[in-house]
Amino acid sequence: MEFRQLGLARSFQSEVVTEVLRDRVGFLWIGTREGLFLHDGQRFRKFEHSVQDDGSLSSNGIRSLLEDGQGRLWVATITGGLNLLDRAHWRFAHWRTGAGDRGPSHDGVFALAEADGGRLWVGTQAGLDLFDPSTGRFRAVPLNKGGEFVMALYRDRRDRLWVATLGLGLYRSDDQGRSFQRIPRAGGGVEPDDVFTVAEDADGRIWVGTREGLMQLSADGRELQASTLTPGATGDTLTNVTEIEPTPDGGLWVGTFGVGLYRVDPTRRKIAYTPLGIDGPDGQHVDQGAMALDAHGGLFVGTFGGGLLRMRSPSLAIRQWNEQGAEGERLASEDVYVVAPDGAGGAWLGSFGGGVDHLLPSGKVVPLPLPEGVEAGVINGVLDLRAEADGTLWVATSGGVYRFNPRTGAFRHYLHPEAATNYSYSMLRDRGGRLWVGTGGGGLMLHRPEPDEFAQFRPDPGNARSLSSDFVTVLMEDRRGRLWVGTRSGGANVCTLRDRRLDCERVAARGEGHALSHDHVSALLEAPDGSVLVGTAGGGLDRLMLDADGNVSGVARISRSDGLMDDMVMALAYAPDGALWVSTRGGFSRIEGKGKRIDNYGPVDGLPTTVFNPKAVTTIDGRLYWGTQQGVLAFDPGVRPPRHAAPPTVIASIDGLPIDRQPATPAWNTRALDVPLGQPFSLEFAVLGYDGGDPEYQYRLGEDAAWTGLDDRGQLTLHALAPGRYDLQVRGRRAGSAWTSAAPLQLSIVPPWWRQSAVQAVALLLLLLALLAAFGWRVRGLRRHNRELRRLTMRLEAAKEEERKHLARELHDEFGQALTAAKINLQLALVDPAAQGADARIADTVQLVDGLISQVRALSLDLRPPLLDEMGLAPALEGHLNAVAHRSGVPIRVAIAPDLPALGIEREIMVFRIVQEAVTNALRHAAASQLEVAVAVTPDGIAINVRDDGRGFDATVPRANDGGFGLFGMRERVHELGGGFFLDSAPGQGTHVSALIPIEQGECHARVAG
Repeated sequence: MEFRQLGLARSFQSEVVTEVLRDRVGFLWIGTREGLFLHDGQRFRKFEHSVQDDGSLSSNGIRSLLEDGQGRLWVATITGGLNLLDRAHWRFAHWRTGAGDRGPSHDGVFALAEADGGRLWVGTQAGLDLFDPSTGRFRAVPLNKGGEFVMALYRDRRDRLWVATLGLGLYRSDDQGRSFQRIPRAGGGVEPDDVFTVAEDADGRIWVGTREGLMQLSADGRELQASTLTPGATGDTLTNVTEIEPTPDGGLWVGTFGVGLYRVDPTRRKIAYTPLGIDGPDGQHVDQGAMALDAHGGLFVGTFGGGLLRMRSPSLAIRQWNEQGAEGERLASEDVYVVAPDGAGGAWLGSFGGGVDHLLPSGKVVPLPLPEGVEAGVINGVLDLRAEADGTLWVATSGGVYRFNPRTGAFRHYLHPEAATNYSYSMLRDRGGRLWVGTGGGGLMLHRPEPDEFAQFRPDPGNARSLSSDFVTVLMEDRRGRLWVGTRSGGANVCTLRDRRLDCERVAARGEGHALSHDHVSALLEAPDGSVLVGTAGGGLDRLMLDADGNVSGVARISRSDGLMDDMVMALAYAPDGALWVSTRGGFSRIEGKGKRIDNYGPVDGLPTTVFNPKAVTTIDGRLYWGTQQGVLAFDPGVRPPRHAAPPTVIASIDGLPIDRQPATPAWNTRALDVPLGQPFSLEFAVLGYDGGDPEYQYRLGEDAAWTGLDDRGQLTLHALAPGRYDLQVRGRRAGSAWTSAAPLQLSIVPPWWRQSAVQAVALLLLLLALLAAFGWRVRGLRRHNRELRRLTMRLEAAKEEERKHLARELHDEFGQALTAAKINLQLALVDPAAQGADARIADTVQLVDGLISQVRALSLDLRPPLLDEMGLAPALEGHLNAVAHRSGVPIRVAIAPDLPALGIEREIMVFRIVQEAVTNALRHAAASQLEVAVAVTPDGIAINVRDDGRGFDATVPRANDGGFGLFGMRERVHELGGGFFLDSAPGQGTHVSALIPIEQGECHARVAG
């Protein structure tokens, strides 16, 4: 067995390892004199004492580790008492001596064991304590007189506690755990005073490590017996036994302080020394508790000076030929592209730069000598080779093709005028005896024996039935006699030779229907069921299913995501047991049952290289031979190391969250996580495997999402997730093992309260209610406005009718009577012009006509004052108000700004009517004794104010005017002009009507210009 050191190239450099523990999750905990380390197979995390941090480790000197039944991790230190690690927040709680029953008997805690009821046995250098974490109290339990130096504790399957002491031997509790009994040595020999460790093997036998060596409990359980092991010479060297690690198969690993590691078979009473591979005495010191087994029985060993060691797993029994081999077994060049059977149990090897070597069945390597005069440098870049039954070799090289018979010495070199065509990459002799050569730029060549030359077939852009690419990488003939042609950038071609014309059907990655996973075809192989396996350089392995006519009917893919070692497939071969072996740029994949089981083998399994060359493989006498860039590898595929269950993948840590959002459980036990919206946070993953090799990881946010690769970083930072729930799934693998998935983590991205769905729903509901209320208010306002408009319209019609009636009365009563009287006077005067009274009648008629003229003038003034057109707004208002005051007898104080601007005809009429209506309403309804009218110019427009000292009214109550337009009419006129109308009135307080009319500059200029 072989061991390798862990942590040499990592952040773990401790040489003194005092404790090793593999917890139930699979993490490796390492106690040292420099602190505590956590190892996940890839990274080391260190915990150490810090004076400024009360939550740090109490002391760097680790003495013992224990994970109890509740999953709590207890840490015993040499000078810092007892620690409990909170693995959710990575903080330590401490218990130190000097606090009465709140601390252990001594700060030097050397051993820990689980007791009933969640309690803990604590062994110190000053006695044994029973600790109850629920109360925080310690109780000293004397073994004899008390104060014993406890070195180790072990609780057996019968729940009895074994206590190893320094200087006082071994003690065992009774079945009730109430008292302890010292176990003597059989035969009354020298008592083993210094006991370092106690263990129980798979068959229930108790083994004890003492300064004198390895001892065993007698069958009756009353005495200790010295173990008798063979060979005796090895057994006699076994002293200072400090650690015993039982194995699942019933054996024992026995570590000593000074003479290294041993393997003991208790049933056969055999012992064997196992070298750790560490030079110097430090590598022979194994401390108490410094050994642990992995899930498959692999051993970790911590040494007191040589660091941490890991037992290597069994590997493939590989034989390698390269340039550094023994005399007679060296290759001319290691970059082997051709491995072809010679038909006699050996193989022809072609290398790029070294020409052809002959590998004999004995393992010897003989270079192929070329005839004199042949320039070997031109044809030493061998890329493929075919051996004929008569011993002739056809060799494809980077400098053309040559044919050579070593027996006869016959040699011919075939060259083409085009350099690209001379780059001969692949070769095939079909069942019809035809020799095909694929070139790296010249398409496909066919040898014609007569006249011993090659015909060329190249891609034709205008012919879809020609080759898809001129770089041919691999050739294969299927059971139907068809030629399969793999290319570097055009996928595969299925070709048939018809009358010296090559007819090809293309199967490409970008084609319609059943497409390949990549256009670079690196390997072709027909499966036993007639399907065709296509290895690609980047897309993994494709299996093309064919129908009865040989057409592609389906494609099944196996990629790295499905467990393939790597997507860069190089070569394919079937082993005698029917399994498919695939060489990739990551190592080997062994596939059974069309991908139902995949076993991968990489550097950790003994592979000296993973740089395999395309199509370079053959089977000879059941062994597989592979060409690589570091020579030839050969092994028996039937002899393989056992494949264990793939190491688990876990979420190792969650960082970046606020304190109130951090999970209360360790990351690997956390199943749900609430994250504030916009809060970046990171997760760290681990594949808990310790056999070496780089891990790789993939994640997705949901069952239906595609996997996203993380390579070997094992870290994911999320910061831009939209609100909602996500099912984070993570999977990983190490060194090509099968994928294993971490427990899913449900992420809830929580927005601020005002962006949460419930709050937004309530807000939306309130908004809808507000909109409905506003809509209702608006509808009511529109209805009220419509009623006012209808009322105004009715009042307008009534006003018009009233004006008509007024005009009719005026015309009938005044004008009609006056005209009738004038007519009568004129008729009478015409009857007898000389009669007495004729002159008087004419004079009376003239007087009547004068009255009519006055009445017409007054009527026209009421309809439209001419001063408004002749002199402007201010004179018109003054004249109208003076006339109203004269007729009504009510004094009106008038204050009209002399600098009123010209407002335009329409606006001036509106202003005049507003003042006219306000004054008329005051005279009709207010019973006022005095009025004030003011028209002034302000920066915002024309300000109109009409005040009276009348009876007033409640301005908040809608009021209908008796005739005229009333307040509503004034308000509408003002609003029509874009101004503001204001009313202030109260019963007994008079009324104040004000309006502000904005000035329209365009109309003003137009009026002035006119």
